[in-house]
Amino acid sequence: MYGTKFTSLSKGNIINDGALRVKDVAGTVYQLGTDYELNFEKGAIKKTDTSPMQEGTEYSITYKSYAVYQSTALKGEDSNPVFDGVLVKVNDYSALTFNSELSKWSDPDLEIPVAVQISSIGNRKRLYAGDYIITFSDQPLSNAKKRSGSTLITIPVNYKVEEVSTGIPIPIVTLLEEKFKNDSAWTRGDEIIFFLPGAAGVNTDTLTWGFTANRTTSTDSAQPAPGDAYLMYTTRPFSKADVFTLQTKAGFVNNQLASSNLDNIYVVPNPYVGANEIEPANKLSGQNRGERRIYFENLPMKCTIRIYTLSGELVTTLEHESGADNGREFWNLLNHDGFSVAYGVYLAHIDAPGVGEKLIKFALIK
Repeated sequence: MYGTKFTSLSKGNIINDGALRVKDVAGTVYQLGTDYELNFEKGAIKKTDTSPMQEGTEYSITYKSYAVYQSTALKGEDSNPVFDGVLVKVNDYSALTFNSELSKWSDPDLEIPVAVQISSIGNRKRLYAGDYIITFSDQPLSNAKKRSGSTLITIPVNYKVEEVSTGIPIPIVTLLEEKFKNDSAWTRGDEIIFFLPGAAGVNTDTLTWGFTANRTTSTDSAQPAPGDAYLMYTTRPFSKADVFTLQTKAGFVNNQLASSNLDNIYVVPNPYVGANEIEPANKLSGQNRGERRIYFENLPMKCTIRIYTLSGELVTTLEHESGADNGREFWNLLNHDGFSVAYGVYLAHIDAPGVGEKLIKFALIK
């Protein structure tokens, strides 16, 4: 920190919370606003005019920051900044709707058509951004409301509805709107109308989705079996209440898989006949060719390549170490003393610690 000029930190978009702390080597903690100022957006710090912090002294600052801040890329764009090797792509929905593609019966063999829309009755109603499970039985599972004149009465029903978008099931009060038979019992064709989560189910409460297991014909009387459930999903735009957590996993080498891939190692070209079209060019004036090379392909990330003559004499040793996306190593056809090798047949022994070994035969021809 130098004078009262801002010093840039490694990251911007700093979060002003309990993690923010500035201290010196002695452990003295300094106060924001009193001892130093912080440009949270740019990620820059400076001491105040009255600060006891000394110019040229080292201080440590601990903080959290937003890796992606106030992004408007909501259509799967690649424009978000990459952090720690991660690129976040976001796709938002334009409207809250019933997701007919994801929604389904728990029993895949159950072929009962379903209609889901906003409640067909009531003036106080709106769609709710939630996911639901509607479970059926041949015995009462919950109580529901039913219209009786201008009031709502409570009746036992052979289904229950739970809102499950948070992972914790929340019981939902429902209103049974009977369409065919006024017998206070749910049957196909009746509309199950949801109240908002937390509602008690009174006249002044807000209604939301209406679920109907439709009849295909007037004689279609098949019912869901006890335990059958309908998994109802919605597509919904992001809200300020939404929080997503992601966790990354460091890359690792699966030695068992890498061992099975040793058979994919090969030499190119094989045989080598005087020259190789993928050898590097010599850019010096008057030179026709560059360094002679053959290439070993599909190598493990770390291995030792020992090249022998057929009589078992060690010609040279190559060490290969690379990332997972580069399994190539080259040999410039020189021995360990820097002299060109003779043409003939050679053996390459590839030794990958923890993975395995591979022996390859290749030829160099004039």
